[in-house]
Amino acid sequence: MRKNRVAELLFGFVASSCASMAALASTSSGPAVPSFLSYQTSGIVQVFFLLSVRSGTVPACAGAASGTYYRLVFDSTTPGGKSMLAGLIAAHAAAEPVWPVGTGDCGVDGSNESLKNFGTSS
Repeated sequence: MRKNRVAELLFGFVASSCASMAALASTSSGPAVPSFLSYQTSGIVQVFFLLSVRSGTVPACAGAASGTYYRLVFDSTTPGGKSMLAGLIAAHAAAEPVWPVGTGDCGVDGSNESLKNFGTSS
């Protein structure tokens, strides 16, 4: 009986932690055209958006958002990363706005917020 109660408490704590971490992720305040993309030989891609597109809390690992651009990064060597790369290149080339969403952490490169997903209007 006691083990079940401990498991329930642990599950509740983990679930609430995950929910609060998702709330810390950056989200777009509106659509934005990717200003430019930076490709690295490691497969990491940095996507630069105008700083005004960002809302939410900047992850501590990414430092304070300042200047003109906010970077989101992703690994283009994964199947999902390849799909995002194709979509972002197309959006950039067509000047098509996207709605970027960050993960709230710097899991890809340790110093920039990771790109979770993005949406388009077409």
